[in-house]
Amino acid sequence: RRYTHEDNRGYAFSFFYVVLCVACLVGSIIINRVRAYVLEPIVMFGMEWSWLRIVLLMCVLSTAYTVPATYCLRDIQVLSDRPLKERAYCQYKPKQGGLADATKEVVGQRRFWRLAAVTLMFCGVRMTFRHLDATFPKYFERTFGAQAPFELILCINPIVTMIATPVATGLLLHYKVRYDKALVFGAFVSGLSIFCLAAWESFSGAVLFVCALSIGEAIWSPKLYELSTMSAPEGREGMYVAITMAPMYL
Repeated sequence: RRYTHEDNRGYAFSFFYVVLCVACLVGSIIINRVRAYVLEPIVMFGMEWSWLRIVLLMCVLSTAYTVPATYCLRDIQVLSDRPLKERAYCQYKPKQGGLADATKEVVGQRRFWRLAAVTLMFCGVRMTFRHLDATFPKYFERTFGAQAPFELILCINPIVTMIATPVATGLLLHYKVRYDKALVFGAFVSGLSIFCLAAWESFSGAVLFVCALSIGEAIWSPKLYELSTMSAPEGREGMYVAITMAPMYL
C-alpha cells in the first residue's frame, strides 16, 4: 500500500500475486527435478537424504535469503495526492504505540470485524487449496502410481494464475466491478473446480480441476488481498493482512 499509487494499485496487487505464482512454479519444477534424480536416499553430511528432505533443505535456503534482502527496502510512502507521473514520495513515519495499543485500536473498529467475517466465508475455498498442497500429491500417487508426476499437475496452477491474473484485473477495472461481486464470482468458480476431479478421476479431470481452481483464484485472491490492505488504517496493514491469511490455516 505504501509503495503504490492509487492509480496503479490494482495492477500492483496483481503483480504481487504473479510473483507468488512464480515461486510456486519454481517450487514445483524443483520437486520434479529432485524426484527424477534422487530415486534412492543419498548420503550427505553423514546423513541419509531422501528427495523430500533435499527439497525441504532447498526451501530453507531459499527462505533464508529474504533476511538480508529486507535491508534493501526503502522505508518510504508514495504520495497518492500527487500525479503518478511525478513519482513523488516521502519518508515513512511508523505509527507509534506498542502491540497492546495496536490490538486495542484494531479490534475496536467495525471494519476489522467485517473483514474478518468476509475472510471466514472463504474457509471453504481455502480448504481446496489445502487439498491441493497436502492431500492431492498422495491421492495422485495412490491412484496413478508412485511415479505419477503430481508436481507437473501442480505446475498448472501458477502458470494459469500468472496468465489469468493481469487479464482478470484489467477486466474488473475496465468494467468497474465491485469487490463483493468479484469475490463472489471468483470463489464460485474455484468452488466448482473440485467437481471436475469428482466427475472424471483421470489425468484430464485433474488438469481441469487445477485450471478451474486457478481461474477462480486469479479473480478473487488479489482482490481479497487488496481489500484487506485498503481496509486497514494507516500503519495497521500487517494485522489486517494476517486476518486475511488466517482461514488458510483454520
